[in-house]
Amino acid sequence: MQAILYHYSMLTSFLDVEAFKSHLSPDGLCLCQFMGKDDQLFILQFVSTCRLDREGEASIILRDGSGQMLAEITFVLCLRDNKRSVIIGGLQGPNNDNAQELVQQATKNLYGLFPKRLVLESLIQVASLLSVDKIFAVSNKLHVYQAVRYKNRVKHLHADYDSFWEMSGGDIDSHGYYSIPINIIRKRLGDVPSKKRAVYRRRYELTDAISEQTRQALTRKCS
Repeated sequence: MQAILYHYSMLTSFLDVEAFKSHLSPDGLCLCQFMGKDDQLFILQFVSTCRLDREGEASIILRDGSGQMLAEITFVLCLRDNKRSVIIGGLQGPNNDNAQELVQQATKNLYGLFPKRLVLESLIQVASLLSVDKIFAVSNKLHVYQAVRYKNRVKHLHADYDSFWEMSGGDIDSHGYYSIPINIIRKRLGDVPSKKRAVYRRRYELTDAISEQTRQALTRKCS
């Protein structure tokens, strides 16, 4: 209860009234819309949805132009060890029959950036705007669907959380939470093989544009 109260206290003090209403609406608050490599439209939404409320109070969802979900990350804002924190409770990709094909095509259009990595980077930016000190993420063992009361829903858990957090630089603590770096580390273009530099440059340009749109969407104030 304290975490939920803290979460909404943080959001209502940060977002203006219209942005907060949008966040609570079915479509959520649009953080940005952008075009990928092959003029593929992508949309990032910041939304609170009951569909994901077992994993957290807010989600960042990446969709393609047709509305297909490509990745969603769910979290709650709270105090942990007296530090302003984000706890990530869920990270999922599409689970339909052509999920792998959808992710592969999206990754190509995002200049090699995986959809799940994109929503994590977006969350890291949101956390920065909210002056968050720490980002934590549940391990496989701590995911809510591992609880006995959800034993019939474990089959819906498709992601290998541990591997993804470790690939993202996370370190696990004694309580089973991964600590996620709060800064996004980029490779220096000079350290990238010459044949790949153009792709990395476009990827960085794309993520910079996404970051700027996200900042504007979250920090705008009603006149």
